[in-house]
Amino acid sequence: MQQNHVLQKPISISAPNNQTVKHNLSRTNLFMLSVGQIVGAGILSMLGIAVGMTGRSIFISFILAAFLILATLIPIVLTSGTVRLPGGDYSRAALLAGKKWAGMYIFIFAISNFSISMYALSFADYLLALIPGLPHQAVALGILTLVFIFHYFGIKNAARWQTLIIILLSVALTMFTVLGLPHVQPGYFQQPGFMTHGGIGILAAAAYMTFTVGGAQFMINFSGEAKNPTKDIPFVMVISTITVAILYALMAVVASGVLPLHQVINQPLTHVANAILSRPLYIFFVIGGALIALTGTMNASIGSSLSPIVQTSRDGWFPKQMGYLHPKYNSPVVILGIFYLIGILPIIFGWNISLISNSVLILTNVVSLVLAISTIRLPQVMPEQWAKSAFHVSNRHLIELSLFSAATMIVQLVMFFRSISTTAVIGNVFVVVLAYLFGVWRTKYVTMDLENIK
Repeated sequence: MQQNHVLQKPISISAPNNQTVKHNLSRTNLFMLSVGQIVGAGILSMLGIAVGMTGRSIFISFILAAFLILATLIPIVLTSGTVRLPGGDYSRAALLAGKKWAGMYIFIFAISNFSISMYALSFADYLLALIPGLPHQAVALGILTLVFIFHYFGIKNAARWQTLIIILLSVALTMFTVLGLPHVQPGYFQQPGFMTHGGIGILAAAAYMTFTVGGAQFMINFSGEAKNPTKDIPFVMVISTITVAILYALMAVVASGVLPLHQVINQPLTHVANAILSRPLYIFFVIGGALIALTGTMNASIGSSLSPIVQTSRDGWFPKQMGYLHPKYNSPVVILGIFYLIGILPIIFGWNISLISNSVLILTNVVSLVLAISTIRLPQVMPEQWAKSAFHVSNRHLIELSLFSAATMIVQLVMFFRSISTTAVIGNVFVVVLAYLFGVWRTKYVTMDLENIK
């Protein structure tokens, strides 16, 4: 029987009162969380735009988008498949890039949680489309509160809810695909309508649809709670990405092949669903494809944010009291309260957080680029563990894989920067300056036991 390539002495995330986070997430739990992190309501609104870029060849773009995402996952697979990382990407940043960079990363990571409120507000938008007249703000606050209640009772409880969410979501998306494929019109692969903008159009649509296929990278933040992280996390990241990409590709065939192209370009996916589904099934599709998807994304996003903050409070970046764990449910109740406050403030006061969210999206990818390049240091920072890793490769191949992954990230970053305004660029610079100052300020107060992680 193959041995698990983790440290001989498992690492736990310790809270200030010597509590430990339990390693209780199975491969199934992680897979469901990963699918929930990938699948969002964005597919409903973005697919029509992507069809406008390439026509009925959009399914090819989804396959290419999956390859792009898998390429960016290479450094995470290599690292998470070698050692348990109690703080997820934060621990990876500390090991590979150093303490100051870890501080910059955690500052950007903490700010990114403003996006939680965007999911809640989008949920309210979709629900009001089905049931007009409901109070928008109350609906957003209600769903956000419900998801935080899931997590108050522990990550295992939230993972159980995620399983139910993914089952409903899978049924809705599969129903659209299965019932829609027989309605695809003959001549799908013929002109006009196939590869409408040539190879460039396929590539542009692929880069655009990485927004919908990406998300599995956040599973590294469950490393501290996983039962068998070095086997399960790399597995679920790859398999969940491929699974969702195949489903999306089939959905794209329906979206672009049932109605004339001019009727679906730049239109939401609900436009096609309304044409092929009965009214009851259409309502179920909107609920399962949008409302349930957004709930699952919120649930997975909150869950993947907890371990890094617990670990940073233990190390001294934030007050140690933040890492307190509920004695019964093992949930970080203080951090949950802070994240809940972050989530409800934009909803209550109507803040426009799109600039912050766009800035964090760019900066997070910049951090990932640096960590991808830093992966070449694996043999230096953890020689014994790397030598025993199931993903061990020669130094030459490690460098090649790291640089290949970094190159795909640069391509995506270029696409990101082409799509944002000058104001957003300024916002990026502002956030990175704040993150740098935070890293410099807190470094002297931080004690990171990297040898213990390794």
